[in-house]
Amino acid sequence: MQTEDLFKVRLIDGLPTKVGDVEHRYHTVILRELTVGDERQAVKLAERAVNVPGQGYKLLTSDETYNTALTMLAIDKFIGDGGRQITRDMIDFNLIDKLSIADYELIQTRTILIESSIKLRHGDLTQQQFDELLKAAGVDSSRESPGEAEKLEPAGKPAGAKVSVLAE
Repeated sequence: MQTEDLFKVRLIDGLPTKVGDVEHRYHTVILRELTVGDERQAVKLAERAVNVPGQGYKLLTSDETYNTALTMLAIDKFIGDGGRQITRDMIDFNLIDKLSIADYELIQTRTILIESSIKLRHGDLTQQQFDELLKAAGVDSSRESPGEAEKLEPAGKPAGAKVSVLAE
């Protein structure tokens, strides 16, 4: 598998959007590695102030919302027909909610594979374990030569970048 293949996901149903009366679908997602700042932002997005009777307001965090926020923050952009793009600064929960469950799961699975490739790169996972994850996710790694996954890095990312995605 080539690096660009790992960070590029082809959606089944596509993200539906409407401009005026015309519906557009975005069928390609470009993902990115997350940073510590992204993880902190996901926590903030998942926090809710809840009034607990007799105790006042408490700050609660939803694991499901946190995982959705991490998945959302891993999306760099959606690409549609004709090259139309929805970039990271325009992506929010309302947009993610429009994805089909199948497409959302594809994105979520790929973010986990990206995290696994980082663990492979840092020696926390063996090539065999990574290949098994690829196979379980239904990703064709036949174009990859042995040991090539250790080199998986998106353009512009330093080799020592530490990232964590969807730790479940």
